[in-house]
Parts: sequence; C-alpha cells; structure tokens
Amino acid sequence: MRIHLAIIFMAVLALCSSADYFSANFSYTGPNGPANWGSLSPSFAACSNGKAQSPVDLIKSDIVLNKQWKNIARNYLPTNATLVNNKFNIGVHFEGKVGDINVNGKNYSLKQLHWHSPSEHKANGSIHDAELHLVHLTQDLSNIAVMAVLYKLGDPDPLISQFEDKLVELGNDKEIAIGTFDLEEINGSSRRYYRYVGSLTTPPCKEGVNWIILGKLRTLSSEQLKLLKAPLKPEFKHNARPLQQMNGRKIQMYYHMHGTHATPSKNTLKMDISELRKTVEEVELVDAHAHNIVSLHSNFSFIHAFSEANGDALTFSPNSLSFKSKRVNDSGLMERMGVEILRDVAELYGSEISLQAVEEYRRASGMQSICSSCFKSARITAILIDDGLQLDKKHDIEWHKSFIPFVGRILRIERLAEEILDGSYLRSASSLCLKVEIISFICFSLYLSPHTAPKAVLAVFLSNAVTVAGEIFGLKSIAAYRSGLEINTNVTKKDAEEGLRQALIAGKPVRIANKNLIDYIFLLSLEVAQSYDLPMQIYTGFGYATVNPLHLRAVLEDKRYSKSRIVLLHASYPFSREASYLASSLFHVYLDFGLAIPKLSLHGMISSMKELLELAPINKVMFSTDGYAFPETFYLGAKKSREVVFSVLRDACIDGDLSVPEAVEAAKDIFARNAIHFYKISSANGVISSHSNLSQKLNDDLDIDVSLVRLMWVDGAGLHRCRGVPKKRFNDVVVKNGVGLGFAAIGFTSYRDGPAVGEARLMPDLSTLRRIPWNEKDEMVLVDMCVKPGEAWEYCPRDALRRASKILKDEFDLEMMAGFENEFILLKRLTREGKEEWIPFDSTPYCSTSGFDAASPVLHEIVNALHSLGISVEHIHGEAAQGQFEVVLKYTICTKAADNLIFTREVVRAIARKHDLLATFIPNLWRNGQNVYMGSGGSSKHGISNLGREFMAGILQHLPSILALIAPLPNSYDRLQPNTWSGAYLFWGNENKEAPLRASSPPGTLDGLATNFELKSFDGSANPYLGLAAILAAGIDGLRRHLPLPEPVDANPNAEILQRLPASLSESLDALHKDEFLKEFINEKLLTCIKAIRKAEIEHYTKHKDAYKQLIHRF
Repeated sequence: MRIHLAIIFMAVLALCSSADYFSANFSYTGPNGPANWGSLSPSFAACSNGKAQSPVDLIKSDIVLNKQWKNIARNYLPTNATLVNNKFNIGVHFEGKVGDINVNGKNYSLKQLHWHSPSEHKANGSIHDAELHLVHLTQDLSNIAVMAVLYKLGDPDPLISQFEDKLVELGNDKEIAIGTFDLEEINGSSRRYYRYVGSLTTPPCKEGVNWIILGKLRTLSSEQLKLLKAPLKPEFKHNARPLQQMNGRKIQMYYHMHGTHATPSKNTLKMDISELRKTVEEVELVDAHAHNIVSLHSNFSFIHAFSEANGDALTFSPNSLSFKSKRVNDSGLMERMGVEILRDVAELYGSEISLQAVEEYRRASGMQSICSSCFKSARITAILIDDGLQLDKKHDIEWHKSFIPFVGRILRIERLAEEILDGSYLRSASSLCLKVEIISFICFSLYLSPHTAPKAVLAVFLSNAVTVAGEIFGLKSIAAYRSGLEINTNVTKKDAEEGLRQALIAGKPVRIANKNLIDYIFLLSLEVAQSYDLPMQIYTGFGYATVNPLHLRAVLEDKRYSKSRIVLLHASYPFSREASYLASSLFHVYLDFGLAIPKLSLHGMISSMKELLELAPINKVMFSTDGYAFPETFYLGAKKSREVVFSVLRDACIDGDLSVPEAVEAAKDIFARNAIHFYKISSANGVISSHSNLSQKLNDDLDIDVSLVRLMWVDGAGLHRCRGVPKKRFNDVVVKNGVGLGFAAIGFTSYRDGPAVGEARLMPDLSTLRRIPWNEKDEMVLVDMCVKPGEAWEYCPRDALRRASKILKDEFDLEMMAGFENEFILLKRLTREGKEEWIPFDSTPYCSTSGFDAASPVLHEIVNALHSLGISVEHIHGEAAQGQFEVVLKYTICTKAADNLIFTREVVRAIARKHDLLATFIPNLWRNGQNVYMGSGGSSKHGISNLGREFMAGILQHLPSILALIAPLPNSYDRLQPNTWSGAYLFWGNENKEAPLRASSPPGTLDGLATNFELKSFDGSANPYLGLAAILAAGIDGLRRHLPLPEPVDANPNAEILQRLPASLSESLDALHKDEFLKEFINEKLLTCIKAIRKAEIEHYTKHKDAYKQLIHRF
C-alpha cells in the first residue's frame, strides 16, 4: 500500500511541478529513450510491463460507439498562471482554482496543461503536428483525467498567443509568470470525443488514467510550433512517446446527434437513403478473392457458374431457391432483392431466360466480348486471383489484365507444394528468377530419389515460398477440405516427413492428403506470411466436416502467430456468427464473404451478412466475388453483393444502429477500402490504374495530409538529389509532364555542382511513390530522366539498368535478383577548441550486444521505417569498425533492389539525423562496403549451372573496369586491400572471404550447390543503377561468348600468381577506357559522362588532401 501511494505521489509531482525527478532520468532518444524507460528506475516498471499504456492509435477496429452521449462540459475561469519549461515539454501551471470536469460521477480539477510535438495519439494511423494535454486531478490526488486536443498546422492558436512572446525568454528549467491566462477558447462541450483508460505518457507511466480525446482539431502556426520547441534540449524536441498496444481495450466514441435521439422512421429515411443507394450502386470494387477464367473451349461445364455441386448432384441445381422466381421486398422501395441468378445473366446479355440461350449467346459473342461486358457492368477495378484451382484450359493471370486495371496473385500453398513435388515448377521455370530454377531442379531431383527427399523438400518448400513473396499479395490454405481446420500446432517435423514420404512413394500426380504434412506446411506458410507481412486466406465453411473456423483457435491464439494477418473466406457459412466472434475478439482475424453471395438464397445471403456484422468491426469485413472459370460469376458476385449490402446497411439505418453517413462510409469500406489497406494494394504503390475513379478517390483520401512530394534521383557521382513540389501540383501537372532538369545535372561531381544548359524531364515512377516515414507530411518518388514524357534520356541511370535487364530477359529468358548488405557508420558531433568534429557513435567490437543496445532506438526506427516502405530486412548487426552497423535487405529483382537501396540510404540518414547523429555510407572512413548478391541457376560444375558459370566468367573478365562504377571514389580503394575480406585480386572462390567474386550457399541449400554469388567491391557511394547495369552487361557478355570460368581459388590468394585488381580509381578508370564492350552496351555517351566525373574527382581529391572529410556529409 505504501508503494502504491508513493507512485501516485510521484505522478502528482510530475504533473504539477517542474518534474525535476523525471527530466533527470529519461529522454526521448538514446539509451534513456522510451524503449528503456522501464529499466531506468523500479518506479518506472509500468513503462515496460504495463498492460494499459498510452498513447494509442484511435483506429476503427478498436472503437465502440457509445450511444449514451454524456456531456463533459468545460467552464474554465481566467486565473493567474506560470509558463514552465519542464525540460521534457512546455507547460502552463495554474495558481488557483480554474474549473472542473466530471467523469463517471467524479470531479476532476484542472491543474496544468502542456504540449507534445508531434502528437502522441494517432487517429486511424495519422499523426498530427502537436497535442495539448489538460491534466486534471481528483481532490484526493488519487485519480487523473487528461483531456487531449490534437493540432494541425494552420492559423495561430489563441491559447499560445497569450504567452508566445515569453517563450523566447524561457530557458532550461525556468519559470515565467504570465499573469491572467484565459481558457475561453477551450470552454464549451464537444459533439464528438473518445474515451479510454490508459496511463501517463511519461515515466512512471502510471495506469488508470482516464483519457478524453476531443474530436475537433485545433490549429497552430508553424512559428508557434517552433517557439514551443525552441527552449527544449535536442533530446526533447521530439517529445512524443511511441504508440502502445491496446491489449484488448476498447475506445468509447461519444457522438451527439442534433435533435432527438429517437430511432429515425422509415419515412424520414426515404429522403436520405438515396445517398446510400447511390454509393452502393456506383462504388468501384476491389475483388479480394477470385480464380482464373477458362477458355470458351474448356470442358468445365457452364452450369458451374450457378452451383457448387458436382457430378450427378449438378443436375438438381435448377431446382434450388436461387433459380426460382423473383421476390419484391415489402419496404415500399421495390428493390429487386431475390431475382434468380440465371435471369440476371440473361438480362445482361439480352437473351432468353434459359441456360441454353445464354450458352448460345456466349459462343456467338466470344470470350473478349462477354468478359468486357461482365467486368464493365460489375465495376471491378482490382482483383486478386488464387491461380491454384485446377481448371481445364484456364487463362493465366496476365490474360486477365486486358479487362481489369489491376490483377494480383494469391499463392495457394498446398498446390505450390504439389507442383514442386510433381516437377511442374521446373517446366515453367523459364518465366521465373534463377533462384526458383535451382529450387525447382532440387525438388525434381529429390522426387527421383524419394527415400532421401523429405527433409530437403520441406526446406525447399519454405525457400520457394519466400522466393515468390515479393510477387504476391497473400497466401491461401485449403486445409479445410483436405484434412480439416483442427491444425495441430505441435506437429513435429518427423511426423511431416513421414507424410511426405508417403506422398512421394504414391507417385505422380502428387496429392498431399496426410494431415500431419498439411498441418506442417500450414504452419510453415504462416511463418512465411508473418515474416513478409503477407495476409493468409483460409478456406472456411461450405460443406466439409471440420470447416467451422472455431477449430482454428489453437492457431489463432498461439503467440507464435500473433502478428499474422488472417482472413476467413466464404463468410464461413454456415458458421458466420462464429467467424464474426473471432474477428471481434482477435485483432489479426478478418472476414471475406465471397461465395456466400451469390450462391445462397436471398434469405441465406442477408442472414449470413447480418451475422458477420453482429460482432465484427465493419473495417474487418471485405467483399469478394469468389468468381471462377466464367466472367458471369464475377458479375453475379458483384451485383448480388451490392443488393445484399444495401439491404443490410439500410436496415441498420432504420434500426438506428447506423446513421446514413456512417452507412455510406461502411459501404465504401466493405467494397474497396478495407481490401486496399489489408492487402496493401493502394494506388500510391502504382497498383490500381491511375485512370480509374477508385484510384482518384483513394488518392484524395491519402493526400489529405500530404504537403510536398520529393522527386528523387541519383546522379553520376552517386549523390542523392531531390526536388520538392506541392502535392496538388504533383497530381495535376508533374505526374503527366514531369519537371525540368538541366542537362548538366547528371555530370555534377561529389565536390561541386555545375551550370545548367538544356533541360531533361524528371518523370515520376508512380510504382515507387511512398509516404515518408520520418515526415508523414511528405511523400517521395523515384524519377526517370526523359527527353520528353515517355522517351528515356540516354543519360538516365535507371533506364540503363532497365535496358540491361530487358536484354537478359529477351535473349536468355533470365532475370537477375539482387540484395544489398548496407554498411554505415553512426557518428556523433563533438566540439573541440571551437571546431566541430564527428567521432564514432561507439567503440564496441563486431556484433557487440552493448553496441546494439546503445543504438537500439535508432536501429528499431530504421527497421520499422523500412518495413513501412515495403522493404524486407533480413537481419541487422554491429560491424567491426567503430560505430558501424549493417542492414541486410532481402533479395529481389535487380531493378527493385536498386530502388530499395536508395530508400534504405534515405531512411538511415534521416533517422540518424532525428537522433542528432550522422550516418555515412562513405567507403573506408574506417572500413565499409556493400555486398551485392545475384541468384544463379541449375546445378553443374562447382555446384553452378552452365549459365551461372558463363555469367560469372563475364563479370570476372570485366571486373577491373566495373570497379570504376561500383567503387567510384578515390578512397574506395583504400579498403580493397589484401587480407581485409574485400577482394584485392582477380579470382573467384567458393566461400572464400578474400575472393572479390564469391559463390555461396544460403542455409537450407543442399550441399555442393551454389545459389548465389557475391560481389564484394560494391560500396556505399556507388550509383546502384549504373553498378548493376555494368554487372548485368558483363554477365551477358559471358553468356553470349560462352566464356569459361577459371578454377576457383579456395586458399589465401598468392600475389605472385594472381592478377592484382586496380589499386586506385585511376587504374580502374584506365580499364574502363579500354573496355569497348561496356562502352557499347551501356551507352557511350553515358559512360563518357561518368568517366569525366571520375577524372575530375581524381584531380580534385589529389590536390585537396583533406577534401575527403566532407564526403561524410554527402554519402
């Protein structure tokens, strides 16, 4: 009891005094930052282990509408006040009684207020510019209530205007009397506010705090925001605690409707319901779950468009209720809710209402015509296809793009495993990356030796799923109708291996049916999905013994999979109510109602939809058609879904559960926005056609808080450059016409810029448009350099890589994958004798835990920011040099890998700046570099395929000249020395750290097989587009001329036998001058420009010995 009171007393001190106790012990950055608050003092333990902490994100899924609106009136009186610098924020403390608020029958007196920037609470993921906290205490000081007000930049805030002239005088830990302070601006009541129980947002993080967040935003000027931050030390200028977990808590939303609170009558609704109907009829749809369409000549019967029945049961389908006469509802609105599905198709085609007439129309019109008609009428803008359903003469995913702006892929995991074991992946490997080819080869070889296969095949399956993770939007499991949803979370690898052995021995075609094997693959796939932030669709409902989603609870409640994102398909019919419960009680469970609509009767469809919405949050319910084989199924799914959703939402309005505006928003969420956010298919990533209305509406939603778009490029010297344009101008002008760039810009050196004569166009690549994690008011986008829109400029580095990739694909049907190891050094500022110096952040050794702890706040932010950009981090650790760390990125197609590298450098530098550090990628400040890995193909000599050996031979032959592009600065060569693991001699090796070109085998690869090769000379100052283009060009030369790969050197290299690689930039530049192939392949003009830059930099850094010190600010 004494301890509890002591904590309360300290909390009161923190709120009502200068808080010396706390400001001396915690920070918002560095080792004393939020992640470590709980370890700074025993009294701060709640900061780490509390279960009801603040701040939180006010997201829809956690909000519950409380219809019993309670007025929290504010009637504060003018009173004398003191302006206080609390060290960690700026506050106003009151000397007398100001006023009370009443919460749950208790009076709370206002004691002080203070500001945080940016906002601590978020609203549906959106961060605001500042947040005001009005802190209230009960008379006995035992209870706290904090009223929060969110700010955005705009007009000056009258509250702050009362003392802003005194902020310039406010030193550290100083107080200034400001006389009478008037809170009239905050008095009154709020129509909308949010309440939840949380904690203090500063140590000791005491829980039990009643939070009231007002729904109306206030504004403050940018000058006022600067003044509020000016008196604070650097470590407190960003004084917002990171978001905390909800841990099952709910946020109560109180919303005051004008006038009566009685349920609106049907007559009243008639005037407003037209808006809901219009929205439901016109909203463009995102179909989150469907399958391939088949050719008109397929043996798959058209009757399947209307029934899930098979075999003899199919003959009874015309007698089902969905084939019977239409019904009219009794609401007076004459909605056609129950028109049988065959009549719907006949009406669309204008044919007689018979199966024979519709089939004749289909044959006469042709597939192109009927697809265009169905998809245009359905108004489907985006679709995700599970192509694992085996159908006769089905069209591939690419074919569907002729009719729908965006088509994505869902990977069916059981079918993937069967294809690997069957060897069918081998037959289609030409269209996949080299990594997939070798995996397929392994799987096929294993099949030929089934008695030794199981362990390896399980590892290969996991590797293969990871390989394609960057190309898909989700995984899917059909375990429900193979072995049931009672997944054994304790299944062992030994159990699974026995099941695999049985499947292999049974022969082809392989069909996986063993429950242990299915459960094991399911859990492996869930791990993959969780690691790559991919959703997992799960077949539930419809006719199998163990399809009740409640059978999944063991998996869903297993902490190992708590960060997964799971969607239950088919409304789980007839277990829709059970699915709704799971979605309401588990934050990572979502729902999809495709197939239930339109396959059920009218009553069944409406009942199932209402059951889903009984408990599940609206923003967890998603539309899909579950269309398959025939375009008519997509049309029927869309049409019936609109009718059913309108009926259900209209009834909710009549019953008073929703207002009409809320129902309108719900319709938009269900039909498009929920899927867009869940599957991450936003138009900001270039997924949905920019010509569609949905795309425009989505852009409007996403652009509300965006001020500027940064157009980014990398010049010939490897420097990152950008221009900022207002978001409106970006949308209206730049997307179509670009912005101008002087021709000379590509030739700027690392030490100075030059004059601009003539102009190219910077055209944004919308597939790279991203919200900036460290500045959410801005976006960034990579640009192509063009002569005019649509015509690439011959000096554009991105186009050089794109052209080289296309040649590799066109000539050899190959694609190169790449992944970068990004080494950077964190430096901190030191002033000695009035001069600024930058020294290493720490002096710990390789992979030091203490070094990692010290940098943990920075590293966590870097990883989180990269994940928010869709960039997968494989691992991060401390390197050997002082202050040095390495972030390893997952490999991907080389063009995307180069883009990811640019974003990664931006993230690392920006997050470091936020923590008052400097991050540099400059080579050999102490020791630095990047290794680039490329996938290689099928096994042969040295575990490398013939293609792989020829590709590597080309790189080895051109490596001296390639160095001028991938080691572009004079001091790049200081690290390319013998016995430094950086590669100083011209040779290759297997797992030889001294080899500049090294074949390697990641974990899980069979012994003797090399799946990657590593090039160690690629450093952090290189332009990745030019470097990868040169590597591709050299590899293509090796493939064209069938160059032989020399024998590997797997011992320490002997200088007397091996050729020394260029030991300086001058030597590598000489090699580049002599390399006629690279000059012709890459582009003579572009290489001439690059060589001129290198020559100028050699001369500059030779004459100015200390100039290299400035490079830490440029790279």
